[in-house]
Amino acid sequence: MCCHPLLTADGQVALTLRMVAGLTTQEIARGFHVPAGAIAQRIVRAKRTLREYRVAFATDDPDIRARLASVLDVIYLTFNEGYLPAEAQSLTRGDLTFEATDWTAIVALYDELLAVQDTPVVALNRAVAVAMADGPAAALPVLDQLARDPVLADSHRVWAVRAGVNRRSGRLAAAPPDYDRALELAANQAERRYLTRARQQAEEAAMPGSRAFAEQLPAKKPKQKKG
Repeated sequence: MCCHPLLTADGQVALTLRMVAGLTTQEIARGFHVPAGAIAQRIVRAKRTLREYRVAFATDDPDIRARLASVLDVIYLTFNEGYLPAEAQSLTRGDLTFEATDWTAIVALYDELLAVQDTPVVALNRAVAVAMADGPAAALPVLDQLARDPVLADSHRVWAVRAGVNRRSGRLAAAPPDYDRALELAANQAERRYLTRARQQAEEAAMPGSRAFAEQLPAKKPKQKKG
């Protein structure tokens, strides 16, 4: 329903992020790089349209091809907020990155989509879902392969995604070079500011003495008492 064709593409994504993913208007605005008030208006207009046309939940399997672009944007923006939260003390949002049941279902849907539309873009979004469902280590081999794909190699998204997954998997030193590559390719200034901030956080996390660095170290075994 949230990605109904009656809604504009921006309205579909904003409404889905708010109603399904549970992001706040401020968090969604950060992903769109627009004021929170603009996002609030998009959501209000989308709800009004659904109400005026009395749109109900589909009782059968709808043709989602017209909605696919919006769904992919939702996946990407949810991933960004999960791995670089706008307003949080930690580097990740557990409520977004570890909802394994939901993300496992999304992986299964992407598997079906790949069967009929086997493209690098779909594979990248599936890798994001895999990172959410099974943990970052499971997605890294796929992302390493996709980074060599000529279709994606010149896109900032694959490098930004792999940088975030590297951070989460503990490969802290590998994240900044990926962010550097993403910054080289990103043309949008708002996106560049986002990536610059992400790179700075990744570099700080890789510094010995930081909390994130300490969390990656193996736990010390307690000393056994003699006697």
